Amino acid sequence: MSQKERTNRRPLIYSAWHRSDSLSRFIDERAAVYCHMQDIDSIEYTRDEQGNVVFLAVIETKLDWGQEFEDTGVPKALGKKLGVPVFFVFYTPSQEPNPANPRWPDIEMFCVRQVWPRTTEWRNYTPQEWARFLADYRKEA
Repeated sequence: MSQKERTNRRPLIYSAWHRSDSLSRFIDERAAVYCHMQDIDSIEYTRDEQGNVVFLAVIETKLDWGQEFEDTGVPKALGKKLGVPVFFVFYTPSQEPNPANPRWPDIEMFCVRQVWPRTTEWRNYTPQEWARFLADYRKEA
């Protein structure tokens, strides 16, 4: 991912095209229903001394609107395959803009739960605490 936001939007064109109602225009409806897909929000990584990618974690992010359950199956399977932990990160937008990109709100709070290889309780993080967690996580890798 680029360290600078380039578009300030995420088009849902492929997501809409990949839905069974759309795919069934091109293939049998039964086949279209079985073309499963899930958008994975983030793969945390670093690079080793030789510049090789080292995967650290799979992170599924969601706007926090008070939901209690999220389907963890696909992110867990990906984490297992990569051999890295999987976290669900729910975030609460701030009323203030993000100073680094005022087109978007800043984040007031993160609610984080590890779901693989172990499941933890939900834990709240301030933006500073979550940023520190991400930085420290890389040091441990």
